Amino acid sequence: MSRTLRANRKVNPKEVVAKKLIKGEINAQENERGICVLKGRDKPDILILSACHSDETVQIQRHGITIQKPKAIVDYNSGKS
Repeated sequence: MSRTLRANRKVNPKEVVAKKLIKGEINAQENERGICVLKGRDKPDILILSACHSDETVQIQRHGITIQKPKAIVDYNSGKS
């Protein structure tokens, strides 16, 4: 299960939320219960809370170009449609 997070929540890990990312970079932190907070940057920054993903990436095709994208974000987007 993956959900988006608001960046201004008090309980978010500060190390993940405050880190400045460049396009294509990801930053993740996992707690002792296996819950992962992942921050990725494509156009805007996005925060994902996931109980079943880590910071692994997958290759996808976008406009004829192969890019790396976090698996949590790919699964989140496929669940929305």
